[in-house]
Amino acid sequence: MTALQNGHFDSTTALAWATFTENLHARLRTLPRGDYITVSAAQASPGERGLRPYIDVAATDRGVLVSVAALPSLLYPDAPDTTAMDVQLLDCGWLDRGKPVADGSIIDLTRTDTRADAALVAEMITRVFREIWNVPHPSFLSVWSVAADGASSGPVDLQRGIVGRTTGAATESPSESSDDVPAELTALQTLCQLIGRRVDAHTVRSVCADGDLDALKARAVSLHRSAAVRARPDDASAEHSVAVWKNLARTWLLVAHSMDAVTRADRHACR
Repeated sequence: MTALQNGHFDSTTALAWATFTENLHARLRTLPRGDYITVSAAQASPGERGLRPYIDVAATDRGVLVSVAALPSLLYPDAPDTTAMDVQLLDCGWLDRGKPVADGSIIDLTRTDTRADAALVAEMITRVFREIWNVPHPSFLSVWSVAADGASSGPVDLQRGIVGRTTGAATESPSESSDDVPAELTALQTLCQLIGRRVDAHTVRSVCADGDLDALKARAVSLHRSAAVRARPDDASAEHSVAVWKNLARTWLLVAHSMDAVTRADRHACR
């Protein structure tokens, strides 16, 4: 396969994941209370209790989203590196132990988010399946919706439809212009760019001492999504520009992830 063909394959796969994530976000944002959806890795071998890697997201009566993710070490207890995979899952924000099953064991972890964080939840779900479970393409995922009344349950197609894209300068709205980015986010973005990973909680709190962490996190997610849209190539001549925007999208996601860890820890401390 030539380099150009490789590049086309990579961009096609990236667009497929972007479409899946965008559609998942839309689904989570409007998920009726009492309903839930299940995303599972259809290509994986069944693990303990016949389960495959999964993430369930339910909309509760309190208007929040509760996500339940399979714990790798208990799903595949004999597989190598599952402990490291558990750590990755924790790193993605699934921090709470799920409810014990009949034999008393815990087979999953949970996280709780507001609907305002639906975009971040969708991004994290995509990240878990891509980076932890090594799903190569969203076509290997199965998505099932379950209504509270059971009347409208069934499979959900999150892969069709092209995420709306714009070209040129019109892609970036005035609210996403670099001149309008809060200084706190600019500082965190620079740090994440330099170290290539998320920053620690102490650094986030120091940089954002007087800022609204929830609002700043939402803005970081918005900036990530804006950059991700511009990272979708329209032609081969845009290869360099695409690489720049991909890197920027990744960095803004690291910023959002850094802030999410802090706000989540703060919520735990208040319990």
